[in-house]
Amino acid sequence: MKKLCCILLTAALILSAAACSGAQSASGKGEGGSIFTGGTSSTDSFSTGNDVSSFEQDESYDEEANVQATSTPEPTSVELWYGTQFSSGKALVEYLDPVLEIYKYGIISTNGEITPLKTEVTPSIEADTGTPKYYTGHFWGEYGYIPYRAGDMTYISQFILFDAMGNVSYKTPEDSDYEVLASGEDLLLIRQTVESIAGKEVRIGIMDKDGNWICEPAVENAMSFSSLDETEKESFIYYSYHGEHVFSAYYNPGTDSIDSYLVIYNVDTGAKVEYTNLKIEDNMSYQFQFSNGESIVTSKDTIYRIQASDLSITPILENRPNGPIIYQNGVFFTCIKDDTYYVKKTTVHDGKFYNMDGAVIADLSQYTLVWAWGGKYLYRFEDGYAGVLIRAEDVQKHYLGVINKNGEFVFDPIAINYRENGPDEYYSGDAEVNALSGGVIPFDSMVDDIGRLLSVSGEVTQGNFADESIKSIVFCDGYTWAENEKRYLSIDGAVVTPVLISE
Repeated sequence: MKKLCCILLTAALILSAAACSGAQSASGKGEGGSIFTGGTSSTDSFSTGNDVSSFEQDESYDEEANVQATSTPEPTSVELWYGTQFSSGKALVEYLDPVLEIYKYGIISTNGEITPLKTEVTPSIEADTGTPKYYTGHFWGEYGYIPYRAGDMTYISQFILFDAMGNVSYKTPEDSDYEVLASGEDLLLIRQTVESIAGKEVRIGIMDKDGNWICEPAVENAMSFSSLDETEKESFIYYSYHGEHVFSAYYNPGTDSIDSYLVIYNVDTGAKVEYTNLKIEDNMSYQFQFSNGESIVTSKDTIYRIQASDLSITPILENRPNGPIIYQNGVFFTCIKDDTYYVKKTTVHDGKFYNMDGAVIADLSQYTLVWAWGGKYLYRFEDGYAGVLIRAEDVQKHYLGVINKNGEFVFDPIAINYRENGPDEYYSGDAEVNALSGGVIPFDSMVDDIGRLLSVSGEVTQGNFADESIKSIVFCDGYTWAENEKRYLSIDGAVVTPVLISE
């Protein structure tokens, strides 16, 4: 797992498919600490924190210099470098200022209008290309944050919080290092590293979207492990946000011979549990989200239902299959790894969908299911439908289909590729499908270089994007970011024209 400051990559775009119907999440890796001082977790119970009532903008923000690019009577067309998926009709973008000729951050609406972010923090630039290095911004509709590095000689991690209008609501002080470990909805899990002559001290706290500390950073905090000492925690802890104000810290030493530990904390109720050899499944950076107050956790042999309120668990399925597990919106998918899974992770079999009572609602055990080529982003229900990718018996074709919650195919699955020696022989990590979102599945027809969309009713339409963009095609609010084309598209293929608006 990568550091959070570098993870808004392709996997994060796929994760957005869940965010369109629920909360987004971001996760990070770092050190831990032990329970928040005070023992309470309600936002209303804390009077300490940063006073942001008088905070107006980033102090280094130059209003006159930034207004040059947006003060013309007519909107100015701009070039986009990157954009997050839309949330509540807004998204965060990196754009090239046409006047100053530097890359900046802004908030774009579905009509293409961009409001510049009111800060001097700008994307880091590659020296050889002059373009941004990586995608670091995160946005959740009402707020977002951007991590960056500050300092003249010793660079330290910092971040800013901003709202949907582009106003900066909080900027970390440069007295120490601040890293966002996990975030979503309206909460952020923060690690503060303080260096002094006495050594390095790591503190963890929880902040709201306006920059107020719900729980002040402390060495003793709610994400700590009672079973681990400091030397064990250095490199193997992964932090995640799972919706409904639940965070987790997972210690995984990477070997079955050493116990793993899972700490889960509910900010609203103050409930905290620590489990041994349990984990919240992380399927290729897809974090399991709570929905309607419940989710699942797993052990090597059993799948459990977990309640968000008190974090109690009850077994759902014992003797679980050895393959990956996918959970979304009260339904989970299990499978068994094929021999090819261990080599190229290409296929699985005995796929089944279960409800939270453990009853099978769809049985695909008669098919060999494709896990590679983007197939791993299917097999989850959205609005009553799930996409599946099947390998034909002659192994020369993959068939893409849609099932309902009765386990029935809505239409006959369609062949989406053909290769003489079989598609699996040529697997190189490229995607031929992506997640079901907005009622459609993007796929590569192999006929030309243009992507296609398969609707849940079986209609195939030509997309206004290249097949290389399939990994980024996730429709939220009816729009998607197309990475290869560096532009937003509506679900019917219309291009969103980005323009700067006057402040």
